[in-house]
Amino acid sequence: MKKLLFLIEDILLLSVALFLKIFDIRHFFNFRKKFKLKKVSKIIIMGNGPSLIKDIKKIPKPKNSLDIYALNYFALTKSFNNIKPNFYFIVDTVFWRKDINKNFKKDNSKLFKNLIKINWDMTLYCPESGLQFISNKLKKSKNITIQSVKPRSILFKSERLNVFSIKNGITKPVFNNVLIFSLWHALTREVDSVEIYGADFSSFKDFTVDQKSNKLYSSPKHFYKNTKAQLNSHYKYINQNQKKIHTRLYNVSISFLQIYLLSKVAKKLGIKLLNFSSKSYLDSIERPKL
Repeated sequence: MKKLLFLIEDILLLSVALFLKIFDIRHFFNFRKKFKLKKVSKIIIMGNGPSLIKDIKKIPKPKNSLDIYALNYFALTKSFNNIKPNFYFIVDTVFWRKDINKNFKKDNSKLFKNLIKINWDMTLYCPESGLQFISNKLKKSKNITIQSVKPRSILFKSERLNVFSIKNGITKPVFNNVLIFSLWHALTREVDSVEIYGADFSSFKDFTVDQKSNKLYSSPKHFYKNTKAQLNSHYKYINQNQKKIHTRLYNVSISFLQIYLLSKVAKKLGIKLLNFSSKSYLDSIERPKL
């Protein structure tokens, strides 16, 4: 009986997803056109985990057969101008919401200033909700092209249906982590292999609960030194309601699930997906054979 109910639920959700795709058909075709990029043999995605301190020495500069993806606050590091990534991804609303705290405003101001200064061509991807704000911030740049992505995520009960739906562009993954966003983009391209570095995916280990106030704190580690904002990244917004640990852990679980589903999509597409991170909890992505 339970399986039957799940099947009925998935059929209804799939019907909704197909309707939304057809209803938004003009945007869908434009979206596909935006992603019709040059063919490369390999894409390298640089996460922001502490393992990138060691791994970054292995990252080459972009060339005709290779594209480099950078994420979040990578542009605040010295490595940014050395590596010169040709693709950049941000997905967190903290980059464009107006009610962020002063520490994040300071970080964001530095980020956009550094991006404007680049002297190489780069494409920046963000969710549709952040397009106008980011475009205004980077309007002085002559080298950055900004592209937006319209979220359309639905979680089915069936793993096969999730993989099928993402692979065929009916739905998208849940973009609650920038690595998911960038990996999904990489898999939409004509590419032979995708390599991931610095993807520790270990932020859940930094959850702590104050034994007196009962408040949840987190200070995820990055390959760069944490700023004041990053030291307490769960309090990004002014007067925000504190999320409980079950909500945080559920979101972590969803992130791991999305990576798992994308690893399955990669296999279906014949794309070799490897995790080169020297330390990582992503057990769903194959490690390179040494």
